[in-house]
Amino acid sequence: MAPTPKPTMAPTMPPRPKVSVVCDKIVLYDNQKGALNLSEIYVYDEAGNIIPLTSKNVSMVDPWDAYPISNIVDNNEDTFMHNKPEANASRKITVEFYYNASVSSVVIINRKGCCQTRANGLILKTFLYDKETYTSNPVRDFSGSAVYENGGTDPSNPNAYKYIIFMMSNSQPMISNKDDYYRYREL
Repeated sequence: MAPTPKPTMAPTMPPRPKVSVVCDKIVLYDNQKGALNLSEIYVYDEAGNIIPLTSKNVSMVDPWDAYPISNIVDNNEDTFMHNKPEANASRKITVEFYYNASVSSVVIINRKGCCQTRANGLILKTFLYDKETYTSNPVRDFSGSAVYENGGTDPSNPNAYKYIIFMMSNSQPMISNKDDYYRYREL
C-alpha cells in the first residue's frame, strides 16, 4: 500500500518590499510646457511615515504671487500653488531636504475643481549630490474628464481632483481617486 502523501501548504507570500531611494532633492517638472498648479505634496520614507515639509523645503523659480509655492505644503487641499501664467515661466518645483532622505513614495494632490489635465506630463526626479537617482515616466493618465472624489465623472461636482502617486519601485506614476489613495496608504 502506497503511503498517504502529506498535504501541501500554500507558500507564504513575503511582504511587499518597500523600495526607497536615498536623495537630498526631489524635482517635479512639467514636460508639456503648460501651467502647473498643484494642491499638496506628501513625501514618505521607507517605513511609510510622512517626511515633514515646510515652506523652507520647497521652491519654484516663477511662482504666481496669488498662489505661492508654500501652498503645496500647508496641509490644506483647498489651496494650491501656481506658476506665473506667462508663456516662458518655469514649470519646476524643487523639494530640498537638509539631510539624505530615504524616500519610498511621493503623493501629489492635484488642484480641486479646475484644470486637472495640467498635471499631464508631470515628471518626478530625485537627486543625491546633484546625481540623478530616480526618474518617473510622465503622468499621462489625465483625460478631459476628471475623476472626482466619489470616483465618478460627475461634472456637477466642484471638488474634482486626483492623487498622483510616485512609488520608487515603479517608474509609472499611478493616478487615483481619494478612496484608492486611502487604500494605498493601508498597504
